[in-house]
Amino acid sequence: MHLQIDERLRLYQAAFHYPAHIYGDPERWRREQMQAADELLRDGVIEAPEYLDMRDEVLAVHTHAVERTAGDALEMTGVYAVLDASNGGPVGRLERRFLSAGTRPELNHLTALHDANGQLQLMRDRRDPVGPVYGLEFHHQNGSRYHFRPLGFFHLGRIVPLITDPDHHQVVAALLLAAIEAGNHLQAELYRKRLRWSEFRTCPTCSGRFALRGDCSTCDGQGITRRDPLC
Repeated sequence: MHLQIDERLRLYQAAFHYPAHIYGDPERWRREQMQAADELLRDGVIEAPEYLDMRDEVLAVHTHAVERTAGDALEMTGVYAVLDASNGGPVGRLERRFLSAGTRPELNHLTALHDANGQLQLMRDRRDPVGPVYGLEFHHQNGSRYHFRPLGFFHLGRIVPLITDPDHHQVVAALLLAAIEAGNHLQAELYRKRLRWSEFRTCPTCSGRFALRGDCSTCDGQGITRRDPLC
């Protein structure tokens, strides 16, 4: 029993030393650590004061991780074409943060993971940094740069393609509004994610408002504008 208790505490403490987990999915990490602390308190392994300290520690790390990764554009479930920044030529494909580039050994089989400082890096063998990722641009340590062009994302085992048609975007936007008005938060979140994977965005000038967009020179009355592909 004591060995089991020691192992559970050890696993809880060890989780603070895995930045790929902390920064890769802060919410899941927080949830699992809180559950571990709850179970340790429930089973009498720790006392209430220690439990409160553990909760504070978890919440502090989680808050930092969320703030540190807020600018990450490379999504965990995303699918991207990898382009050579010098000429725009395709060199590979990134799926779920794993890069395949058979003709480029310096790129092939790299994985996007966070380092101890929360910086997203492409790594060899999941531990050796090859270069940082800023937004949707990868800076290789050899000086070359590569762009990640969004193609779609995985959902329920299949790839959902990027929205490339403005009418399609408008339909999904209307469905999002209907879901919000109906109080269907789960469905609304699905539509929000769908709209994140679109070549378009709500016009920053008129905000897509019907009363304003007719005279809007930014979107020419469409209510949406094309995104910067590297944002």
